[in-house]
Amino acid sequence: PFWLKHFCQVPVQCCSPFSKTMARDEPEARVGRAMQLAEEFVGAGYSPGLAVAIVRRGAAPVLRTFGEQAPGVLATEDTQWQIGSITKVFTGLLLAREERSHRGFIDSAVFEHLPDWGIPEEVRMHHLCTHTSGYPSIAPGRFQYMRIAVASIMQMIQSYFARRAGVRLASYVPGVSPMLDPYKDIDDHELKRWVRRATRGPAGKLISYSNMGVGIAGAVLAQRNKASYRSLVRDCIFDPLQMTNSGFDVPAESAHMAQGHTQGKVPVPFWTFGGSIVAAGGIYSSIRDMSRFASALLRDNDHLWSWFELARQPLPYGAG
Repeated sequence: PFWLKHFCQVPVQCCSPFSKTMARDEPEARVGRAMQLAEEFVGAGYSPGLAVAIVRRGAAPVLRTFGEQAPGVLATEDTQWQIGSITKVFTGLLLAREERSHRGFIDSAVFEHLPDWGIPEEVRMHHLCTHTSGYPSIAPGRFQYMRIAVASIMQMIQSYFARRAGVRLASYVPGVSPMLDPYKDIDDHELKRWVRRATRGPAGKLISYSNMGVGIAGAVLAQRNKASYRSLVRDCIFDPLQMTNSGFDVPAESAHMAQGHTQGKVPVPFWTFGGSIVAAGGIYSSIRDMSRFASALLRDNDHLWSWFELARQPLPYGAG
């Protein structure tokens, strides 16, 4: 198992039915076919807007956008999208940076770095990296669990109304939007409460996707570097790569922010993140910036490339 792959849950093969055909084509033909697929995806109504970057070593990135970032506003190369769990790639690189500087860090016990969080000694940093810590994805209180469950049911009802009566009527289904921001109030104090109340399985036995585990990793990075996770990403990744259209807190008056939607295409508010849980999914970025990031991982930046290479190395242990 490659620990960065497990950490980010990024597929290593293209799932498109056209992938085998595209693999036999010349590079330019593959680029054209990929763009055609993206255009068809938006044209068929699966997404209001889409941004695509094709990045190859030694060649200029190919950037294209399709559809709208918001009603009546076309998506551009500078449109800012909430990239969700791709944030975990950034977190994985920072963990690799820590291992590069301090050999053995990835095998250390988490409680050594966060001694007052109540984390058992058996939980190691590599368990957080591979989603094998035994912690669930979230561990809110009973009221929060009920709120999330109700939001999920309401979202299904909203999607049904959107299909039957249109998005405009579906948007009047009450109560969904405020409940679809589950990490808004999760600062490190609340994350620590999650850790203490969570029902945890044994470490290293099963792979179970855990945003809470990634938040713990973010807290470890912050504690070891005496800086917030946000500052580490800015100083180590955003600034060196000139990712000027990327950040964490959605600008209140941004002219470039892409509107998010439910599966029923009903607009919803942007997600917000409190403390270290931001390491699980709090970054927004543009396709231009993300192409710079991808180019760096293809050795345009020696520091990031060295972290990436380390993160791709197999661990000598695995789950199950």
